[in-house]
Amino acid sequence: MDLIKRARDRKTVTPIVEVVLEELTFGVQRFSQREMNSATRRAAAIMREQGIDPELAEQGHRLAALCMGISEIVQRHIKSWEHKPLDQEPPLVFSAKALEELTESLTDVERVTIGAAYLMAITQETEQKKTANEALLPSL
Repeated sequence: MDLIKRARDRKTVTPIVEVVLEELTFGVQRFSQREMNSATRRAAAIMREQGIDPELAEQGHRLAALCMGISEIVQRHIKSWEHKPLDQEPPLVFSAKALEELTESLTDVERVTIGAAYLMAITQETEQKKTANEALLPSL
């Protein structure tokens, strides 16, 4: 029964998550729990590279490192983007080359922001799904 419920729940999530940053909205293919676990391991490695013991790190350091690890995976899963320039520039058109150039030029702060935006997007989607499911349940 629990297996069937999890399978049904899994089908109700969108395969593409919209990750919104200022003027760019990325269409990111949702990634697996296994990849999320690898982001957690990568976060610990990032902290060690910076001379921070992951076991003793403050929550802010842990969160930033996790977002950095997630952003590495998000960058590989970007399938599209919509660019709405804030000034009079022409919009950036999505292509493999443009994506490569963009990801190579990202700063660490931008990488952390992308990881955090992905976490926010999947959290919001989960909350919306939960609210919709609760509305469908009959009152007891």
